[in-house]
Amino acid sequence: MNTETYPLLSNIGSPADLRELDEDQLPQLADELRRYLIASVATSGGHFGAGLGCVELTVALHFLYDTPHDRIVWDVGHQAYPHKILCERAGRITTIKKHMGLAPFPKREESEYDTFGTGHSSTSISAALGMAVAAALPSSDPSQRAKFGTGESVTNVLRLGSSRTRSSTTCLIRKLPKVMPFNPSWQLEIE
Repeated sequence: MNTETYPLLSNIGSPADLRELDEDQLPQLADELRRYLIASVATSGGHFGAGLGCVELTVALHFLYDTPHDRIVWDVGHQAYPHKILCERAGRITTIKKHMGLAPFPKREESEYDTFGTGHSSTSISAALGMAVAAALPSSDPSQRAKFGTGESVTNVLRLGSSRTRSSTTCLIRKLPKVMPFNPSWQLEIE
């Protein structure tokens, strides 16, 4: 990876490196990640629209939470391209869909950061809920985070989750504007 083109991203080997950045560096990192994703997919092919739509959220999730201990469950596999880049696979991202290359979706065998193997939407809530139930068993305490696509809604996440899940989700939504200043064209209302 070119260190002049991607000065911050080239120094991110894992989310632990990302968490060493200052909050005011996160928008630049998101910009570099987006440009790197576009350049990589342009040479290798693959679906990148879903990933482009969640670059800032991916950076914020890995900055705010202690991944892989805190689990991120992606709803649509193609949303995870930026996640793969930040999670020790930047140098291999152009091998997606190639023989012996990276999978085009999260794959547990590929990385400890991939907590659930998903392809298309509407599986993240049930997977994260199952992980939360398992975490409630004695000797287990990882947090669960679900990044959901068009098949599910924030309202359903908040209704299905335990009070701990609801408060964590609400906390994330409230912290996002502080961590990642962006101006979305939509508004999120929480009941």
